[in-house]
Amino acid sequence: MTDQQAIDFRIDDLRPAEREMLENLNLLDLSQDSFHLLVEHHTPDQRHSYWIVYDRAAGYGHPGDARYLAIHISRDAHRRLFRCGYSYEPTVPFAQRWLIERGCPAAHTALRQASPSPSPADATTRTLEERLRLSGSRYQLLGSYFHEPIGPKDSISVRVLVYDQHPDSAHQPYRIFLETVDMASDSYQVREGAFATIADSTTWLTSWFDNPALPLPPPAPYGPPNPAPVTRPMGATPPTTPPRGHRR
Repeated sequence: MTDQQAIDFRIDDLRPAEREMLENLNLLDLSQDSFHLLVEHHTPDQRHSYWIVYDRAAGYGHPGDARYLAIHISRDAHRRLFRCGYSYEPTVPFAQRWLIERGCPAAHTALRQASPSPSPADATTRTLEERLRLSGSRYQLLGSYFHEPIGPKDSISVRVLVYDQHPDSAHQPYRIFLETVDMASDSYQVREGAFATIADSTTWLTSWFDNPALPLPPPAPYGPPNPAPVTRPMGATPPTTPPRGHRR
């Protein structure tokens, strides 16, 4: 299967388990002309199939909408039924996460070698993407915006706002993941910013529109609160052990 060929959902002679399943499948079939295939995996028993596609038409109606479409088909051969689910996600790691949560082995969510996608620009990008891909329910997606180039000096960018439910992020739970594409080198970077409140994160986003060079505030090191100071008796000798810094 090349990137532009129609997806074979492998549901011949199967019926939808619910009416919604057929509606989902019909919607996907109507959109196939705009799909670029990025990920495809079928389980050996043929009970499950997984895909990620880039939908070129996703932003036509609503600029800024997510473009990456994750699809899951499950089949019950004994009852001759199928289920079809899909989700539009802001970036590839979020789409991979969606598939993994539905049973796709993480190793089989890697992009196909022939997929028309830019490459990660650095180790930081690869590390952040791996964390997102395997994050499970850690990040609650609050919003995203896919920005397409307007002028010759403009570039593609994706801004994703999430709520980080990890205990170590409780002091800065609002996170922005910014993906920027360098068309000249056919590569992209992902960076993370951390904010204590949603107001702080939206203020940064508003400022970034006017100043794309504005850096993201990096996550501050996490540490438990400092213990209350212990009162020393008058004239007591202070301890010789140097104080310890914050632990991560």
